[in-house]
Amino acid sequence: AYKAIERVADALGLPLDQIDAVCNAVEAATASGIRAHRFVGMAYRRLRRACLAGDAAKARAWMEQTAAGGGAGGA
Repeated sequence: AYKAIERVADALGLPLDQIDAVCNAVEAATASGIRAHRFVGMAYRRLRRACLAGDAAKARAWMEQTAAGGGAGGA
C-alpha cells in the first residue's frame, strides 16, 4: 500500500512536503496490527476507489485528509 500511495502522490504532482506528511501519516496509521488492518481495510480502499474511477480530485482530497488526520484517509 505504501508504494502505491507514494506513486499516486507523485502522479498528482504533490509537493515534497505534502508527500512527506502523507507518508508520515500512513506510517503512523500502520504502526500496530489493528491500526494497519483498519487503514488498509478502510482508508486505503477509498484512495483505490478514487484512482480506479480516475477521480484525481478525490485522490488529492484523500491525500490532504490523510496528512491532516494522521492517517485517517477521510474516515
